[in-house]
Amino acid sequence: MVIAGVLQGVGVRDVRLRGPAGVAPGLYPERLPTQHEHAWDIRRLLKFWDFDEGGLMLRECIVGRAWVSNVGLGALFDRAVAWLLRNRVLLPGIAPLGYLAAEVRMGEQALIHLVVDAPVEPEFRRELLELLDAPDGARTSVLEKWRKGPREVSGRTGQKAALERTRDINGVQAGGLGLCRVPPEKLAELARYGMDAHAPTLRWLADPRRTATVLAALWHLEGSSVDGALTLFGTLMAARLVARAEREGAGNATSLRSGPLLHGRNAPLDMSCTH
Repeated sequence: MVIAGVLQGVGVRDVRLRGPAGVAPGLYPERLPTQHEHAWDIRRLLKFWDFDEGGLMLRECIVGRAWVSNVGLGALFDRAVAWLLRNRVLLPGIAPLGYLAAEVRMGEQALIHLVVDAPVEPEFRRELLELLDAPDGARTSVLEKWRKGPREVSGRTGQKAALERTRDINGVQAGGLGLCRVPPEKLAELARYGMDAHAPTLRWLADPRRTATVLAALWHLEGSSVDGALTLFGTLMAARLVARAEREGAGNATSLRSGPLLHGRNAPLDMSCTH
């Protein structure tokens, strides 16, 4: 209709004049082979690749991105579109590209679980599973107790509980399994889920995801428990030093309060070692 109207506007009476590729203008939108021929001509002139030729390189690109970062499905899709445009590859459509991004994302998560779970021996796997159970007489699982930390956060009782928690967590030796092969971002993402999910939820997960999640949570707890114990020790020592300074003289107490003793985690430890 549009082509016919243009022809009539310029004075061409015969609207059945042969159009592109020998097709009448009115029939051009209806003849699919002609449209495909023109699409091939445009592709050849602009040097565009077909998606079947560049799809493998696109998959390698977004697989690498998904492995080293915590990008979501939408970000993977956007990155795939940008790669296609930058490399002059014809876009296959929204649905195929969305399926590709989802497939890569799911495959990357499954691979992370396999890599984390690979060095775990059967006996150690059973020990990890037992951490999701509540001991006799307890209301919460061992993992839940470790995640919450000691209730007492001051005094000798709190310091003792923090040190015992650190001892028990590091006694599992989860950090000695060579998790350096896993990107830190992916291990931290897995640990966040292990720290937030309830123990029954973790128990119902299928392996290797269950073992990988518990192991990542323990890997996180190994570091955070040490940090917590050191922070509590620094606070306790700072309070004792300030109290002693107050007994000895107001000037010393004022300098301790205003100095680096109460600022930062390591300053109280350094100060305590000098007294």
